[in-house]
Amino acid sequence: MENATQEVENNIVEWMGTKYEPRVLLHFDIRVAKQTVRRRVDRFLYGARETRLTKAGRKTYRYPGLLERTGGRHYGQSVVILDSVAADEAFYFLRGMKVPCERMGILAPNRV
Repeated sequence: MENATQEVENNIVEWMGTKYEPRVLLHFDIRVAKQTVRRRVDRFLYGARETRLTKAGRKTYRYPGLLERTGGRHYGQSVVILDSVAADEAFYFLRGMKVPCERMGILAPNRV
């Protein structure tokens, strides 16, 4: 069964001149979570920037989120499209934070 899943994940489908590849659509219900949990989820998925004052002046620190690190895409409110490895990471993070979430395998254009 594992080999069959791996074969499907590696396949790219071409339809009407557009190439589609297997991705995972991940939906989560952030409204039910506390504000601190929402902030952690936002930082995890979308990243953050912090500007701090130092003796030398201002220093900006940039922390990329999962979407930027893995080439994922924000698709709508509480919906992201990720590759299967990143989707697993996000799914288990959200479950660990007790945020209700669902995932569904889809075919998406490779420009996602």
